[in-house]
Amino acid sequence: MKKVLLSAFIAFFALSAFAQYTPAKNFDPSASTTLKRTTLKGTEGNDSGEVMTSPVARATYSNFIGYTYYDLQTNGSLSNRMVAYPDGTVSMVYNVYNTTSATRGTGYNHYDGTGFTNSPMSFERIENVRAGWGTIGSLKDNGEIVVSHNGSTGLVVSTRETKGTGDWKSEILTGPSITGGASNTTSTCLLWPAIATVEDTIHLVACTESDTGYYYQGIQTCLLYYRGVYDRTTEKVTWSSPVIAGDITADKQKSFSGDSYSINANGNRVVILYAGTYSDIFYWLSEDCGRTWTKKVVFDTPVADGFKENLHVIDTTYVSDGSANVLVDDNGIVHVAFGVTRIFNEDITDGSITWWPTVSALVYWNSEMPAFTKEDDQVNALNPIHIKEEGYQVFDMLDLSGDGGIYVLSGGLETRITSYNVTSVSMPQMAWHDGTIYITYASELEYPFVNFDVSKMCRGIFAAKSDDNGTTWDNDKISWLSYGKNFWYVDWEVINDTTASPAPAIYNASEDVFPAIAIANGKVNFLWQSAYVPGSYIRENSTAAVCTTMVDLVWHQLDLDEVGEFNNIKSINNDDIGFTSHNSIKNVKIYPNPAQDNVTVVIETTDNSPATVTVTNLLGQTVYTEQININAGTNIYNINVNGFQNGFYMVNIKTTNGSNTQKLIVQ
Repeated sequence: MKKVLLSAFIAFFALSAFAQYTPAKNFDPSASTTLKRTTLKGTEGNDSGEVMTSPVARATYSNFIGYTYYDLQTNGSLSNRMVAYPDGTVSMVYNVYNTTSATRGTGYNHYDGTGFTNSPMSFERIENVRAGWGTIGSLKDNGEIVVSHNGSTGLVVSTRETKGTGDWKSEILTGPSITGGASNTTSTCLLWPAIATVEDTIHLVACTESDTGYYYQGIQTCLLYYRGVYDRTTEKVTWSSPVIAGDITADKQKSFSGDSYSINANGNRVVILYAGTYSDIFYWLSEDCGRTWTKKVVFDTPVADGFKENLHVIDTTYVSDGSANVLVDDNGIVHVAFGVTRIFNEDITDGSITWWPTVSALVYWNSEMPAFTKEDDQVNALNPIHIKEEGYQVFDMLDLSGDGGIYVLSGGLETRITSYNVTSVSMPQMAWHDGTIYITYASELEYPFVNFDVSKMCRGIFAAKSDDNGTTWDNDKISWLSYGKNFWYVDWEVINDTTASPAPAIYNASEDVFPAIAIANGKVNFLWQSAYVPGSYIRENSTAAVCTTMVDLVWHQLDLDEVGEFNNIKSINNDDIGFTSHNSIKNVKIYPNPAQDNVTVVIETTDNSPATVTVTNLLGQTVYTEQININAGTNIYNINVNGFQNGFYMVNIKTTNGSNTQKLIVQ
């Protein structure tokens, strides 16, 4: 069983449209620079100075807690993959896979306060059958439960009395019997579980059979909620009858998407968030331990209810990218984070949806804020520019080099990023402690944190916090958790050498994705997947059962007050990276902006050089281009935009020694 995805084609969208303080710059390493490896630092190399490329060599580094050949941990939103206990111990789970399909299951490791109980090189799984998508919760203060799906009969529920040790006891939770599909057979399959636990009560959501034609109460891939109670005498879980999450009916929701949901519990409060790309973003909150529910809409999508690609046209609109997270705090405030993308469906006969994986925006919201609306323009209600202006927190791609711009590989972002079916800043996970919200997420990294073997940009893991329960965030204090000295980037520099051929900037630039977070005993714990090659091989090769290279699971722990201080982006800019490049264009200003008739472009450069002025729309289509000559100093250039359609544009100035891109609004 697997998630059924609409076929999509990627349309170019420049990151800088959403990078308020960090305009994107296309950086072509073959134009005027080459890259050079320099001295390795810290734990990045062995005594001989060689990079540790072998998983066996990296196993000596204590932060690597597991390995797998299955490089896809989720279809969208990551379920709870880590539990931190009051005594400071931590349990972690992940999709593990050795050499054959039959070996897939839930990998597990436990930090006992001094080290890990399992070898990182172990490919052992919790289940005794093929499984996947394991999610973990605590039972009381010392036990644990893991739920995964076996892809055929139901969910595998594994429990044990003592965390970190002892035998797992497993049972199968079967779903309601539904008949359908081409062969008109009966299925009790449940897929893609997510759980939240309080003491010995388990709150669980999972989807029914995903194969075409299987409907539960008229809904394809129906999202169900179960409440379970663990009995310590029998060491078994008693489950309630399933209910459709939020009492959704078929006329409102034709289908759900696997992993487009998140669940959290705090005392008697339970919250289930759904953030599918083609539906509203909404949550159901229960104040009585899952017995009754109240629904609240976070974003009312203009996409038609019960969307079908062959029936419904979609105007270009901003929506959730399907990766989201939710939690409810001690005061009953619901906190939500989700990635934003854009979609478009003009032709209902071609079987495809246009979407923009290059949108750079991760949004935070809580239940004390108004829902996302824009009068007479709901297609732009999640436009990151608009919601920033309204005061919402939006996490962008970061200016890692500290030079005021974001550098990306030339050639178009649609060929340079790997989507994971989410946008370039996404995969959020949150935790709450004593009035402070902690968030971790994955984001594309600017050049030269790329993998030149496949000409792809890499992702990194970041973390931030809000000390006033989500009211304000300090964007100058964001921790780059997966950065360099603490893991396995090499040190690097860019040098101006027009005679040499470009060399790989970072031979071992890691791709870090799927972060998880858990807090206890004054510590915040992070878990993520780290790989050498960007992207998910399994997702990009739909028939593949195994990744071609082994990937790592990385654990990292900080004191609560270190988040925002540890590997602070600002301090990295000043002290650690030392990024230098020869970009002759020092600054570009555009005014008026927004514009109606004429735009003045002020170009400050250090060289005398021919330049190309290019204006592109949001689809990456060139609407204006001209060759000009610019001189060292300040240059003034005018563009007549009277014939441009209203909307957003990107203005790029490119010479042989530099490039600069700025956003332009025509209205």
